[in-house]
Amino acid sequence: MTVTGDVHGLTDLMDLEGIYVTALADPRVTDVSTDDLWIQNDRGVRIRLRTDHPDVAIAPGADEVSLLFGWGQ
Repeated sequence: MTVTGDVHGLTDLMDLEGIYVTALADPRVTDVSTDDLWIQNDRGVRIRLRTDHPDVAIAPGADEVSLLFGWGQ
């Protein structure tokens, strides 16, 4: 199985890092399928995740997903 994603609203690479929640994500109806997971951070960056397996749906394991790259450490 492969998971791919699209990033929307990213203007500064540093904005990619942070906490993402599904409650903030508001995809357009035409962008939604039952296998998609949309997450968004407080900087307006939205990520659409999807799988190539028709019988598998992506779901977060919690209310939030953290993307941390260790920049500045």
